[in-house]
Amino acid sequence: MYNDFPAVAGKVVYALNAGQLHALNSQDGNLLWNFIGDTELKRQPVVTANRVYVTSGNHTYAVNLTTHEADVTLDGGGWLAVAHGRLFVSRSDGQLSVWKFAN
Repeated sequence: MYNDFPAVAGKVVYALNAGQLHALNSQDGNLLWNFIGDTELKRQPVVTANRVYVTSGNHTYAVNLTTHEADVTLDGGGWLAVAHGRLFVSRSDGQLSVWKFAN
């Protein structure tokens, strides 16, 4: 069962299931690939041209759309947003972290 809101880019739907990220074909729903992380992924993923960002309570992952592996793992999780080449992580303790990633 999928929970939270999915993200869609091109012909792929990115959704969370049992604490993992699933990349699904938008046409037929078939699983294309998955990313496990710490098996506690939650909240809506955010997709850019090269990565999908996902978070748990303890980590934020920058998952490469080509390799399907995490390019970067950041400490702390939260609500995600992307703008101007930066990843914003709003944590439940009120802290806002900003990370700049090269394309």
